[in-house]
Amino acid sequence: MSEFSDSYHLRNGSVDAAAELIRRAGQTGYVLEPIGPWVTFVCAQSEMEPLDSVIDANLGTLVYYLYAEDHSWGFQIYEADDVTCTYFCDWSSGEIVVNDSDLDMSVVEKLMKPDSEVSLKDLDRLFHPESIYEVFDNGGAANGFAQAVGLTHYNWLSYHYVELMIERNEQRGDWGTVTPVD
Repeated sequence: MSEFSDSYHLRNGSVDAAAELIRRAGQTGYVLEPIGPWVTFVCAQSEMEPLDSVIDANLGTLVYYLYAEDHSWGFQIYEADDVTCTYFCDWSSGEIVVNDSDLDMSVVEKLMKPDSEVSLKDLDRLFHPESIYEVFDNGGAANGFAQAVGLTHYNWLSYHYVELMIERNEQRGDWGTVTPVD
């Protein structure tokens, strides 16, 4: 089974702030217990692209993260409802196609952890792979980005994965408390 991750990450937020954002957007979802500066949430209607209603309701710094193991990965960074940075890499056709026309490395740099083991120069290289091996090498560009900015909940994470775990009465230890939002 291939990984499909589709999640939102609110900077310096709380579970309550993320739940309120989901409600303002008129969505349902789940909020994961925050670790570090990000609180992660997923929405029921999200299908591998950011929901306009979530972006319109956003009041802070928000990262939308997408990873489709056999196809593509990318992210968008928002300040309130303004997109400030976008990156997308697709390899579904067999060729690597990078859309970095709206990639602003200064925006990425502002979000990076001070003690990140992944440097800005490393990220720039990861964002411009020359082969499919570079897409996945050393954990891959997607993991490199997530680690550099301090995202903790991002892999194998989507509304459908969380819902399935709850239906099976299973819990991933790294998620902590999962809060449903109706």
